[in-house]
Amino acid sequence: MNHLFIIFSNNRPLLLEQCIEYFIQNNYPRKNIVIFDNSSENYRLKINKIANIHQLQLVQNKTKSLGEHFVYALNLCDSDYVTFFHDDDLINIDYYEYLKNIELFLEKRNSISINLNGYHFENNKIPIYKNVLWNSDNDVFKILKKNLIERYLDNDRGGIAPWSGYIYNLKIFKKKIIEIINNLNLNNPYFDTHLILQLLDYGDIYWINRKAYLIRLHEGSISYKTLSAYKSFINFVNLNYPLIEKKSIKKYRYRNLLAFLVKKKKLNLLKINLATYLFFNSSSLRKLMLKKVTRLKLFN
Repeated sequence: MNHLFIIFSNNRPLLLEQCIEYFIQNNYPRKNIVIFDNSSENYRLKINKIANIHQLQLVQNKTKSLGEHFVYALNLCDSDYVTFFHDDDLINIDYYEYLKNIELFLEKRNSISINLNGYHFENNKIPIYKNVLWNSDNDVFKILKKNLIERYLDNDRGGIAPWSGYIYNLKIFKKKIIEIINNLNLNNPYFDTHLILQLLDYGDIYWINRKAYLIRLHEGSISYKTLSAYKSFINFVNLNYPLIEKKSIKKYRYRNLLAFLVKKKKLNLLKINLATYLFFNSSSLRKLMLKKVTRLKLFN
């Protein structure tokens, strides 16, 4: 089976090293692993050294966003199947077990993509498991737009991990995937989610309930761009998916925007809720709030 594992790398050599080690210790062939790196000049030599030590192919480029990096790698990929992986996440299943779990679904002609389950985790050295990416009583199920969106709304710390772990069927669907991507905003933080949603118009996406990945939890980086993307995503859901429960949307809308700042800056939760409410309901107050929090260096 012609199957590549592409690791996206960006300015994180220590995390990249750990990511590679998990691939190697789980018996993934080095010839099937390629690092695509768009690090700044300060990190390029370190990334190059890591690739040489592990005898892995390295493709360095100057793309500016994860969306652009995704397209760059996809256009250069000549394999039948490809799994895109983040440098800060870990694969935690033996290669031959991995193949055994996915082979049946790769042969289904209408299967555009599949993914396996896993855990969120914290700690750079010894993973501390937090929660399963997707709880289900089913061994295998098809992803529907409704449950994809609701799962994403429920947990914005990666949700069902639209980037890491998805296996794309390029043998049949590469042209269609590229066509969809060409109509998306590559700089939108929700590029991945929009891509998966549109792929479902052209093929099936299966979720296999086999714990194979460790997806790192992040504290998040909140900026005006992030806040605007959150709001546009909510508007997109309201407009295109009216059957999504308003409770899920409200919970997401008012909890996730500034929630990380509570822990990070020890701010009062009531202030966070009020600030988030004002952001969504008043353009003038929204601008004022953004100016104030920027001065307080709450935004990165």
